[in-house]
Amino acid sequence: MTTVTPAADAPAARRAVAVCPPGPAAGRSVDPADGGRRSCAEVYAAPDSAPDRTPRHTISEVAAATGLTAHTLRWYERIGLLDPVDRTYSGQRRYSDGDLARLGFLSRLRLTGMSVADMLRYVELARLGEDTFAERRDLLVTHREEVRQRLADLHATLAVLDHKIDLYSGTQDPTALREPPAGPDPARARRPGARAQHPVAAQRPLAAQQALAAQHPADAQHPADRQHPVTEQTPVTARAPRTRTPSKQRKQSA
Repeated sequence: MTTVTPAADAPAARRAVAVCPPGPAAGRSVDPADGGRRSCAEVYAAPDSAPDRTPRHTISEVAAATGLTAHTLRWYERIGLLDPVDRTYSGQRRYSDGDLARLGFLSRLRLTGMSVADMLRYVELARLGEDTFAERRDLLVTHREEVRQRLADLHATLAVLDHKIDLYSGTQDPTALREPPAGPDPARARRPGARAQHPVAAQRPLAAQQALAAQHPADAQHPADRQHPVTEQTPVTARAPRTRTPSKQRKQSA
């Protein structure tokens, strides 16, 4: 028959290498024959104020209850977010209710966007005992302000989404859905060296400009881009061939 280190001696329980029978499956009700202890999922959902330090939950049970992968659980232990987890004689990890309570709080901190560095800072302060209450409080107060700011931003974004959904649903004025009229590109006008649109062409509707460009491509151009009339009408004459002098012809014949 296997033995479990008594929960009363918590420090010894953390150092002991005990062989513990696997706990009940995650999400299943406790068996009265098991001493009335709660399942892994129940402990994670509602941890006690003074959790049991008896190592009895397997890593698969903890992963199913917390939603974390076994790799993440090992990584939490390796970087120090979790205290060293007890193991059986065969090297299998056994988590206690206290470990589940720590994981529950860390998951909520992570859900609110706290960085791993701040989580590690909080855990290190918690290990130092009651003397760090003020520092822990300051850390949580600062993080709470950041969470409130993100909530305010999300509420503002949600209000914009609700407004657009109401417009597309027909509960708002449909004229608000009209796009602004097309006009000259303000970004192009601000660029250095950009040429402004011709005043006459700027007054024409877009359809008229397109029709004019299709019928008279030259008229649709900017006046500065058109060629000079003299250049357009004056043909370029070919240069007459050069004649050879008699002296050069005699030299070549010789």
